[in-house]
Amino acid sequence: MPITQHDIAERLGIGQKTVSRVFSNPELVSDRLRTRVLSTARDLGYRPNSGARAMRTGRFASVVLVGSTLPDISPLPERLLMGLDEVLAAADVSLALARLPDDQLINDFVPKVARELLSDGLLINYDTNIPQRLIELIAEQQLPAVWINSRQVKSSVRPDDLRAGDDLTRCLIEHGHRRILYSDYMVDHHPYVHYSRKDRLTGYRTAMARAGLTQHEAIPDHPVDPAAYAAAMIERHQPTALITYSDFEMTSFILAALRRGLDVPRDLSLATFSHAPAFFGLPIATWLVPQQEVGRTVARLLLHALREPDAPTDPVVVPYSVVLGASITSPAP
Repeated sequence: MPITQHDIAERLGIGQKTVSRVFSNPELVSDRLRTRVLSTARDLGYRPNSGARAMRTGRFASVVLVGSTLPDISPLPERLLMGLDEVLAAADVSLALARLPDDQLINDFVPKVARELLSDGLLINYDTNIPQRLIELIAEQQLPAVWINSRQVKSSVRPDDLRAGDDLTRCLIEHGHRRILYSDYMVDHHPYVHYSRKDRLTGYRTAMARAGLTQHEAIPDHPVDPAAYAAAMIERHQPTALITYSDFEMTSFILAALRRGLDVPRDLSLATFSHAPAFFGLPIATWLVPQQEVGRTVARLLLHALREPDAPTDPVVVPYSVVLGASITSPAP
């Protein structure tokens, strides 16, 4: 015989309505009560009747994560997925994944979801080269939707790359550096330029201008040989500190610095942006992309939109965290 919410309530000595509230509106109960109820439900082997719940509430307790099949358009970092799952699972909301070609996404999937109510809401994991029609469709349909890692005017969550670029540069300036080189190998020629490339660079330029310092940039307008290019940029700019868009560029600059006999960090301080602490023989100062917190925030924003469809939907930016490592010091006198 299937386990019911009444069985859970009887085991815990609480009312059935309280158990029902844990599954239907978990944000309205205490963390302690929610944990007790969910733990007991697992022990008893309780499985919610999703069909009955959908008929009763008009919701499916399911959201769809939508992405493109094109490379570099819909990255799905593990930590972001962990953040999404953490919050949605606590609310007993399941997550489905749909990756489709652009034409199918625009002409079939989004209208179908909106028309047939296959899901309570959408998570749009489509962060660059977004078709304008897709943006219009998401705005037109009636399901709550949140954009992930995308610069949209509303209902979006992204890392604060602009502030991160400024903060990282300011950190080096405060350590006494004046010749700070910024490198990004793809911002000026890659076909899919994510907004974070321009935001981090703008943050660097803003901090340098505020300090009255000359900007030094290693930003090629065409594909380059990384090792040769890094060596040429160190020779040209003679930096005491280096910022790279990611740890991809960092590898070639470390190799070039070692070949010139430079010591890190005595002769050249290093800092970068990454999803995890960078390590190249020594821990590199890393401004960490907050993907897990982005995932949590996206899920919370969508759940809030499901409860309050008319609530404000301003974009949310999530701050970076920092691991200073051992690659920054004051320049040699």
